[in-house]
Amino acid sequence: FVFPIWWSAPPAILTGWLQRVWRPGIAFHPQDGGLSPALAQIRVIGVVTTLGAKPWQWWLLGQAARRQILRGLRPCISPRARSFWLAHYQIDTSTAASRAKHLAKIAHRIAQIAV
Repeated sequence: FVFPIWWSAPPAILTGWLQRVWRPGIAFHPQDGGLSPALAQIRVIGVVTTLGAKPWQWWLLGQAARRQILRGLRPCISPRARSFWLAHYQIDTSTAASRAKHLAKIAHRIAQIAV
């Protein structure tokens, strides 16, 4: 998933898409005592994002978008799926060097997936 964090949350259009697409019978099957994943072929789930907050501010705000994607979708995918979160904090005051460093981090992480 690639999206910006706005007011501590993903854009409303992404939240609406998640609610319409990742639903019972499509992404998971309700069972007694839990959920059975319907998207077990998904082995990696990750987020690449930007936000204006500092890392400690994001932590204090509760990291709702991170929990929504990485924890909320976990029951729908392979139990052994790997996950990642790559955020560029303080995007409003970022520099060309900090953005280049973040892009290099993204390229490195994506290259690891292809292996």
